[in-house]
Amino acid sequence: MQQVKEFIETHVTEGVMADAASASQAVQKAAAEFCDSGCVDQTAAFAKLLFIAMDDSTCPAVDHKNFCGGCQKRAGSVMETGAIPCCLKKVIEDAAEGVTM
Repeated sequence: MQQVKEFIETHVTEGVMADAASASQAVQKAAAEFCDSGCVDQTAAFAKLLFIAMDDSTCPAVDHKNFCGGCQKRAGSVMETGAIPCCLKKVIEDAAEGVTM
């Protein structure tokens, strides 16, 4: 336990804490906007479309290790149609931007 405490005291600076607080606030704001904009329903409809498109008798059980071949191709086709809701796309882009900061 002492090693954990020393690690935190060494690496978790005021700047890191401030960044974490800022990130937390940004996530809370984005989540509220996501829900308030009706994006939950749009995202659910998109996910349903995506899963229906991927599903056929050749798809293995749902497992990220087996996401290839026909399942991957059909998922790619759905993504290429531009069916992803703008609000979900914004969340994904914002998350990617936050990770690269």
